[in-house]
Amino acid sequence: MIRILFLYQKSQIKKDKIGEHDLIFSTRSKQKDNHHIFIIIYFLLILNIITILNKYIYIEKFITKLVINDSNLQSKLLAESLLLN
Repeated sequence: MIRILFLYQKSQIKKDKIGEHDLIFSTRSKQKDNHHIFIIIYFLLILNIITILNKYIYIEKFITKLVINDSNLQSKLLAESLLLN
């Protein structure tokens, strides 16, 4: 009877260790999955920021061209108005 209890307790200890090992393994695999998801989101964020910056740079170049063209036109108009006086 004592031997049966001892074997039962021993088998429970092994089950607990196996269960603990499975728990650690599943936790690590979940952490790895979370890590992969974090990396994917991080790269998507970087690509999104790069796209936004490229659009901002394009808008800045467009505005600069408009200002330069406008200032050239104003210079021509100023020169013509000075010649008329």
